[in-house]
Amino acid sequence: MAARNLEQEVDRLSSTLDDIRGSLSSLASRFEDGAGEVAASGRRQARRAGRAVHHATDRVGTSVRSGVGTVQDEIEEYPLTSVGLALAVGFALGVLIRR
Repeated sequence: MAARNLEQEVDRLSSTLDDIRGSLSSLASRFEDGAGEVAASGRRQARRAGRAVHHATDRVGTSVRSGVGTVQDEIEEYPLTSVGLALAVGFALGVLIRR
């Protein structure tokens, strides 16, 4: 009788362990799926951010080129004023740096 109860208890524990293994396997599978989705989402967001940075640098580059062109035009149109302004800015920077 005691051997029979022990056998039933072992069978019940074995069944419980099988259930736990199945649950852990299912949980691990869900975790892997979720991690894959998170990684894919991160890659998509990184690509979007890269494209946004690329567009922003293009716009900045265009603005800088336009500004340089404008400054060059002004220097060509008013050369003496440009030289005087450059001297004044240089003098002011020299005074500030010496402090």
